[in-house]
Amino acid sequence: MIKLSFTDFEEYAEAMQHVDMRCMVTGIKQMQWSRYLLDVGLIQIQGGFKGCPTILEGATHQGFWTFSLQKIGQFGFLNGLNLEAESIGVAPPDTLFCFNSPGVFNSQSIHIPTEILFPIKIPPGWSHKSVRVLKPGYGLINHFRTLIERFIQASSIEPLVRTEAAAVANFSETLLETARQILATANPVAGHDHLAANRHQLISAAVQFVDGCPEKQLSINGLAHMAGVSERKLRSSFVDFLRMSPLKYLTLRRFHQAREVLRDGAPDELTVTSVAARFGFWDLGRFSGNYHRIFGEYPSESLRSASSAPPRQMQL
Repeated sequence: MIKLSFTDFEEYAEAMQHVDMRCMVTGIKQMQWSRYLLDVGLIQIQGGFKGCPTILEGATHQGFWTFSLQKIGQFGFLNGLNLEAESIGVAPPDTLFCFNSPGVFNSQSIHIPTEILFPIKIPPGWSHKSVRVLKPGYGLINHFRTLIERFIQASSIEPLVRTEAAAVANFSETLLETARQILATANPVAGHDHLAANRHQLISAAVQFVDGCPEKQLSINGLAHMAGVSERKLRSSFVDFLRMSPLKYLTLRRFHQAREVLRDGAPDELTVTSVAARFGFWDLGRFSGNYHRIFGEYPSESLRSASSAPPRQMQL
């Protein structure tokens, strides 16, 4: 098992596997992120700690089903759906997702190849590529979670457990059977799936437009017009999916874009004032204060900082 620890959230996001993901923080509380990776045959288990409220956006990799569990901390929202202690998020391959956590949290994800999860065919109820949050009952969720925790503990004590073919096969088959039982509890009605997919596509299109024109200031009305929807629909999509208004989200994106420029720039060629103005922040005092609240450092510190040290990696 590999354990990684970080003091930089961008490096944490880059270490994620089986997802193409963008990570945005909304206010750093602890400069600490960690992740562990455990390969068990073809199955990969990832878990870790996030030291601040976070928005994770992206898509799962083709060929892998992702099961997401919330362990401790403040429970978050997966594609606008509440991910609680007695629920589990399920994302088919190549599926858009957005996870929004309001605080510090610890989570776990299990990535299973389609060919071993469904060796014959995918159940009809899962033909739509959309995230679902299932509540199959505490007993089944607890069994799934306990099974994983016991294997992690056993393999930490005796590493041979995760390489011995018979042990890996026994654990994998039990995990796969439990995963199939969880999927079987899904409601076959896909009406919500279509609605969620449409909302996510709308949000993704709006965000891509903003990212493609980072220095162009857009009103919410203008963004709605670009997306071909009413301002009301755009606003409700953001609130339902991301738990924040489009204005708040887009302002957060601007802060992250400004941070990228500051961290990549040279102090003798760039100024905080010029970067702030470029992204539409005219009140420099407020910009600096909000920047510090979000990232835990002032923009001048980001500009002066050298490249972050690589994450500490341990092979256990």
